[in-house]
Amino acid sequence: MGSKKTKAKDILNDKSKMNLADKIAALVFGGTAVAVVIALIIYLLVNSLLDKGYFARKTVAVTSESYSIDNAMMSYFFYEEYRNFVNLNYDKLSDLNITADKSLKKQDCPYNESNWYDYFMDLAKENVTELISLAELAEDKNISLEDGEKDEIDYKIDELNTAAENSGKTETEYYAYLYGRGVTEKDVRACLELEMLAEKFYAVLYDGYELSEDDYEKAYNENSDEYSVADVIKYTFTYSENAANITDYASFKSAMTADIIQDYKENYDTDITADFAESFFAQNITGTYHLGDDETIDKYVFEGDAALNQVFTAENDGKITAYALVKEKYREDYATKNIRLIYCANDTYGGAEYAYKSVSSVYESLEEADMSVTRFASLAENNSEDYESRNSGGLYRNFDKTYSDTAVTEWVYDESRKAGDCDIIEGENGYYIVYFEGDGLPIWKAGIKEVLFKEYLDKLYSSLNKEYNIEVNTKVLNKISA
Repeated sequence: MGSKKTKAKDILNDKSKMNLADKIAALVFGGTAVAVVIALIIYLLVNSLLDKGYFARKTVAVTSESYSIDNAMMSYFFYEEYRNFVNLNYDKLSDLNITADKSLKKQDCPYNESNWYDYFMDLAKENVTELISLAELAEDKNISLEDGEKDEIDYKIDELNTAAENSGKTETEYYAYLYGRGVTEKDVRACLELEMLAEKFYAVLYDGYELSEDDYEKAYNENSDEYSVADVIKYTFTYSENAANITDYASFKSAMTADIIQDYKENYDTDITADFAESFFAQNITGTYHLGDDETIDKYVFEGDAALNQVFTAENDGKITAYALVKEKYREDYATKNIRLIYCANDTYGGAEYAYKSVSSVYESLEEADMSVTRFASLAENNSEDYESRNSGGLYRNFDKTYSDTAVTEWVYDESRKAGDCDIIEGENGYYIVYFEGDGLPIWKAGIKEVLFKEYLDKLYSSLNKEYNIEVNTKVLNKISA
């Protein structure tokens, strides 16, 4: 009997212990659950704040007398540099060892002794300090954005929001995709306003930077080779043996004639006359060369003292190229043109038909805005695959005859061209919208002004940095993720 009581008591004690253990476990579990819930709430709150850019906007990266650029805005400028670089170098990114698969901070950059993150951040810092310098000075000169220019910022924002919708992303997701986490419409709008004001004042400075005839002549005489050209016949022989006995201009012409005749005979099974061969090279192989276009021409013409009709040769990869100077160095003086340009490549859109549809849609947007300069700038930045035009609002100041696509050059330099002309032009590998503004400077003066204006601008930036107390907090910038 006693043993049964003892056993029953033990059972009760065990139950009592179990209940206590269960209670403790329940308390512990309950506390853990509460902690998990609290942690989850904190996590969601922090992520929400990150998505909204709360912390980025609390972190000021660049300051001046009138401007305060936070990390959300700096992220916009950083990713603009990154995206522009990728667009320009998309066909050689693997050779540059840059990938989206890991942080830019962990990828070595061949252009500096650090990484790709530092490379793009340095570009962004330089860009932002220059923008602030120009914007500060513009405000001091009572230059501001007009209503029409502000409307174009609204247009850009609407385009971004439409793109977000078409991509199936929320606006928050789309802005983060383009410019980094935490960058919102408000941040992009502030960046666009800064860019537009700075670009507006840049044009004021450029147009107001005038040089006297004496200034131009002095700059030309100090470095005439930079602003001169020479006309040279250049021919690479298909059969090197034909170039064996070249001694002067006459023997050069004879050697070319023999080579062209042999090439037609052996590769096209066609007999041609010497007159036909001579007309071929007369029409097709005389070119106008600038310093830097060809190493051999540089050596003999620009750096040497080649005489008229002098012949010189060079060998590369077993091929012999012969040259003859047919017009000595002279100052190129044709009038350049000021144009605006947007380019859509066939390959990007999957063929010429679709590229034309895209460029036609862009053209319609221009017509809706009465071909306004600000609308052209917006469309160029969003659509042009010509790097220079995309980064200058479509503007080509002093457009010369060396542009890569001759279809554009021929249209621009057509004698019937007049200010306000705008057309869609079919190029070699895509379509262009070209707007003609008018004549620019003579080509040699354009080159001189470009060099001297850059020197002037560099000095101005240095001065304005001090005048407006522009400061960059590098430690803060490193918090931007990429």
